[in-house]
Amino acid sequence: MDQPIELTGDVACYKAFDEKGKEFDGRLVQAELLGILKDSPKAGEATFVSDDESVYNAKFVKWSSQC
Repeated sequence: MDQPIELTGDVACYKAFDEKGKEFDGRLVQAELLGILKDSPKAGEATFVSDDESVYNAKFVKWSSQC
């Protein structure tokens, strides 16, 4: 599936962080990234939202149950 889907549930989500620890919520993510997370690497695209341009400084992404 090449089309991103909008995240609407609250079970778990992707979060992005910059080096100072500022957090950005995921808004769109490819369906391939929503499968069962295993120890193997995953590849795909996710979109994160911010109220300013600081989201462009995000360096780290993690799967979180704190949505």
